[in-house]
Amino acid sequence: LDIGRAHLRSSGLLALCQVLPHCHALRSLELDPDDEVPDGVMECLARSLPRGLTRLYLSQADMDPEGADHLATLGLKRCMQLTSFEMRTNHIGSEGALGLAAALRDHSNLTRLTLRDAELGRDGSVEALEAL
Repeated sequence: LDIGRAHLRSSGLLALCQVLPHCHALRSLELDPDDEVPDGVMECLARSLPRGLTRLYLSQADMDPEGADHLATLGLKRCMQLTSFEMRTNHIGSEGALGLAAALRDHSNLTRLTLRDAELGRDGSVEALEAL
């Protein structure tokens, strides 16, 4: 499902949260909201990710460290079959990168990780590399 550049606002993302848990055959999800996704909406989205996802692309969500933590602790723990994970142009910082790296350590199928322009900082970059 590619809904990149659809300019979904919080209400559209919350509606998506209601549908995603029922999409058992969904393997790829591309979201590019091109707008800030509030933490409460990111938490809802993370909780609703289908367990069978192999590719997750979240770009330009202006995600902060708290949003990255929701994604790591709620979403990535659900999606253990991920082979590709992309989070371009977010503001997760070192703190968010540490949480993501810890969650990704258990993803043995992960072959591609893209964190371009995610403002990881030195420590976050090292942690992301060590997770692989």
